[in-house]
Amino acid sequence: MSLVSVPPEGSHFEELWPDIEGLTPQQLAPRALIEATTTRHEDSGEAISRFDISAFGAPGTFFDLSSLHVLTESTLDRLRELAPEATFDPLRYRPNIVLRADSSPDGHGFVENDWPGSTSTIGEEVRVSFSFATMRCVMTTLPQGDLPDDPDTLRTIAKHNRIEIPQIGGVWACAGVYAEVAAGGEIAVGDPHTAPAPA
Repeated sequence: MSLVSVPPEGSHFEELWPDIEGLTPQQLAPRALIEATTTRHEDSGEAISRFDISAFGAPGTFFDLSSLHVLTESTLDRLRELAPEATFDPLRYRPNIVLRADSSPDGHGFVENDWPGSTSTIGEEVRVSFSFATMRCVMTTLPQGDLPDDPDTLRTIAKHNRIEIPQIGGVWACAGVYAEVAAGGEIAVGDPHTAPAPA
């Protein structure tokens, strides 16, 4: 085993497009993308796509799409309202940062949808630049720690927050937003943050 800082040429990851009752793969990602990237199928017939490491992210890094993933309590609260029986724990979504943010002006709760193209300061010196909404996949439904298997967490997002992502094309089931570090520094739990403003 060895540690490397640059992905070996040809490195890739695979994405399973699940058959979940009440949820089609096309509710998660564009049909054309699934068809173009499918390399094999599970015995169940579920499609598996193959993507190069950092195919959408910074070249030469291990990031699939972005270096930061930001999620708000507002979005989690809205999801809990929409499906009270589901387990919307932030651990399912593996964000780097969870922010408290006011609900969106129209009350839909998914405030991060409006953040791409803006920046925010967290703490005294860290500035992040928001790029595009975070697409959700079957990984968020799987059991981990004390959290049970819960397909409703993905069904709810796919039903209530499918949005277009111009940067990579198509309509996706989204919760959260990707970001890059515009100015580095230290942050701590409880640090204030500014409302996102146009970059």
